[in-house]
Amino acid sequence: MRLEVRAPREAAEVLTAVFGHAEPATVPAGELAPAQLAAAATQAAPVAPAPVQRIDRDGLRALRDGGGVVLVEALPQAQYDAEHLPGAVNVPGDLTADAAARLVPDTGTTVVVYCSGSGCTRSKTTAAAFARLGYTDVHVYPGGKADWAEAGLPFEGARATVTA
Repeated sequence: MRLEVRAPREAAEVLTAVFGHAEPATVPAGELAPAQLAAAATQAAPVAPAPVQRIDRDGLRALRDGGGVVLVEALPQAQYDAEHLPGAVNVPGDLTADAAARLVPDTGTTVVVYCSGSGCTRSKTTAAAFARLGYTDVHVYPGGKADWAEAGLPFEGARATVTA
């Protein structure tokens, strides 16, 4: 009897640990120790991303006042240039690992992502991308620019007006 082992790309470490290579292989059933395979799989098990937390305006203001937070606007460059929350950086499209590392080098840093308001999903998508990349303290501010403006808080950018 022969056992065929096929694994997705993420299981390459398991295959290498058990068989010495990561190629799909056909192995005699007697040569495959279930305990050995289970131990290797446990060592290489992917870590689930940290959950993305919601934050409201007051929570965001408290984090900003405390420092050590990176505020990320998940809108196109033109909207960011026109106005953005003070101190925010921009992720105008899909977040890559290189862009994340450039914007937030420490994966333990608190990251808050926002977009235009509650109807916009770009902040949730970008926040989830940060979490998948291993960032452990990621928040989404669902109220975004609309909630910030409703409170009369200041913006930065070409058309920003300071009212607070």
